[in-house]
Amino acid sequence: LPAMVKDKSFDFRRPLFLSVAAIIFCALLFLMVKNAVTRSTYFNIKKIVVRGSFKMEGLRYLLGENLLSIDFKNVEKRILFDYPALEKIRISRTFPDTLTIDIKARMPVAKLRLKKPYFIDSDGAILDLPFEEQNNGLPEITGLENKILNYHNIKREYLNIALTLIREYSKIKISKEYKIENINLAFPTQTFFTIKADPAGLDDKEAIKVIIGKEDIAKRLKTLSILLSKIKSNLSNIKYIDLRFKDPVTGKN
Repeated sequence: LPAMVKDKSFDFRRPLFLSVAAIIFCALLFLMVKNAVTRSTYFNIKKIVVRGSFKMEGLRYLLGENLLSIDFKNVEKRILFDYPALEKIRISRTFPDTLTIDIKARMPVAKLRLKKPYFIDSDGAILDLPFEEQNNGLPEITGLENKILNYHNIKREYLNIALTLIREYSKIKISKEYKIENINLAFPTQTFFTIKADPAGLDDKEAIKVIIGKEDIAKRLKTLSILLSKIKSNLSNIKYIDLRFKDPVTGKN
């Protein structure tokens, strides 16, 4: 009888089964370890560290939460909702029991005068700052007192004129020498702001009124910078500058 030939074909079912079983075992082991760790009081938050120049209270609700299971995104959303004066926050863990919160506060760029004064940042967000900080040299936005009852009713288009003006003014050379004192938005097409004729600071009678309107603000401010550098020695005789025309108009009244 001829010798029987052995079947040398490889059966993949056994190693495949072992691989699937190993994956399932590892997954179950991971879930068991994760469940044990997230339930362990060893990783409960016992300390909250806030880094940044802003006082925060009301975070005690986070104490006792598990450091590994806490949802950072939800915490960030809640903190930003509770503290609108914050611009950004970043949360991190320090094992075994410390939650660290890095914060960046919004910086005021102007005071908005309505029925009461508000501080606002470059995005127009209202900031809750102490009253004694109101006399800190920031420009004051006026002209809206009789049009708006409170900050939440303000028309964004009005505020954008002032915010654009502040942003673009900071880019020109004269911005450090001549500070903006007031921005008046009573009539948007006739928007004007005042600057000191003497950077050392004289009384309000020495302020120069700059009429800029609401169009081409960046371009008009560049024109102002060039103009002031040319007439700097004669500023005491100028009371207003009108930038709404191709050639700026200056006057004494």
